[in-house]
Amino acid sequence: MSNRRQKGVILERGIVYGNSATLLARPTDNGHTHKWTVYVRGLYGEDISYFVRKISFKLHESFSPQTRVVDTHPFELTETGWGEFEIQIRLFFHDPHEKPVVLLHPLRLYPVEGITTERDAGKLVVAERYDEVIFNEPTHVMANQLELGPPAGYDATPTDSSKYISEVETIELRQIAEAEAAVCKQIEAAQQKLAQLDQGLLVLNREVAEMEAERAR
Repeated sequence: MSNRRQKGVILERGIVYGNSATLLARPTDNGHTHKWTVYVRGLYGEDISYFVRKISFKLHESFSPQTRVVDTHPFELTETGWGEFEIQIRLFFHDPHEKPVVLLHPLRLYPVEGITTERDAGKLVVAERYDEVIFNEPTHVMANQLELGPPAGYDATPTDSSKYISEVETIELRQIAEAEAAVCKQIEAAQQKLAQLDQGLLVLNREVAEMEAERAR
C-alpha cells in the first residue's frame, strides 16, 4: 500500500491518558506509600492497538529502567512509589512515517486536598485528561489502520465526557465560575452607581436650568 500522503485529509482519534493511585495499607520496605498505574486508552476505554504500535513511559530517574515500553493492549504500567513527578508518554504508530506523539502527564498520588490518612488506604485517586491525536494528511497506510477501528466485540457505549475532567480541573472551573460571578456583581454595582450618578446629574442640570431661568427674569 502506498506511503503517499492524502492531501487535504485530516483524521483524529480521541484518547484518555492519566493515572490512578491508591494509598497502601502500610509502606513497603523501600518506603513506597502508593501503588499507581499510568495508562493511555481509547475515548471509551477501547483497545487502541489498531493504530498505536507501542507506547513508552519515561519515569523519574530513580526508577530502573527509567523508560518502559508497552506494545500490547492495555497500554498501561503499574508501579509503586512515594513521590509525584512528570511522566513522558510517547505514542508510536503502525506507520513509521508518522511521527510519534509526546504527552506529558503529572503523576498524582494524593487527592486534591493533599492530605491522606490510614483510613484512605485503598481509596482510588484518578487524574486523567482527554486529548485528540490529529493525523494531518496521513499516509494511505495510516489512514487504512485508522479505518480498521477497534477490535470486534468492543461495546462503543458513549460515556459522559465530564468524567475526563480531573478533580483539579473541576476546582479550577469552579474558581473561574466564582470569579465570573464576582465580576458580574462588581459590574452590576458599578452600573447601579453610574445610574445614581446619572440621576444626580439630571437633578443638578435641572436645578442649574431653573437658576438660570430665575436670573433671566
